[in-house]
Amino acid sequence: MPQTYVSVSWPWLTVPILLVLLTSIFLLITIKQNSAGGFEVWRGAGLASLQALGDEAREGMGKGLGMVSALEKSAEEVKVRLKREDGERWVLR
Repeated sequence: MPQTYVSVSWPWLTVPILLVLLTSIFLLITIKQNSAGGFEVWRGAGLASLQALGDEAREGMGKGLGMVSALEKSAEEVKVRLKREDGERWVLR
């Protein structure tokens, strides 16, 4: 009776396995650092960037942030630009 043998070339498998392992470690470290830093989640919506507006732009928006429909309407009317403030941090103005 004939026997079938399978030959596995391990060097070809080590690189993809190592890549997946290192990527997983990097992901876990990133998650841990971000959760420990107290950062809030920013979604892909453009309205989230309104939280980074400077005082001048916020005053132009009116009194606080109301309902989403009102916020969207105000966002359409506001023009902002990214400026470096005090030579250190970037602010939307």
